[in-house]
Amino acid sequence: MARRNAGLEGTVSVSKVELFKRIHKRTKLPMPALSASYEALREEIMLVLDEGNAVSLRGFGTFTVKLGGSKFDITKVAPHTEGDGDPSAIESVIPPMKYMKFVPARVAQARLRSTDY
Repeated sequence: MARRNAGLEGTVSVSKVELFKRIHKRTKLPMPALSASYEALREEIMLVLDEGNAVSLRGFGTFTVKLGGSKFDITKVAPHTEGDGDPSAIESVIPPMKYMKFVPARVAQARLRSTDY
């Protein structure tokens, strides 16, 4: 079942099952083969990214792993009381975090730009 998409108004988000049904209709490949192929592709992409490498799918785009900047956080936890230093603030450093980035290929981006919604 398709769900409403938070992106473009009037569009829906297609689930994995719905996507498999669409591919099955187009290719006549058995659903178990589609599922196994998807799982293998997803796992291989994640393994390559875990190694710190990029995954480039020609005509579709590139997946990379980026490291987000660390942040300095000061959290107020209690009102300041006289004579006890400054317990009203706890300072902490939030370490950098890895995140996945996807950059669409030029041909994919051009196709999206030419599509009317």
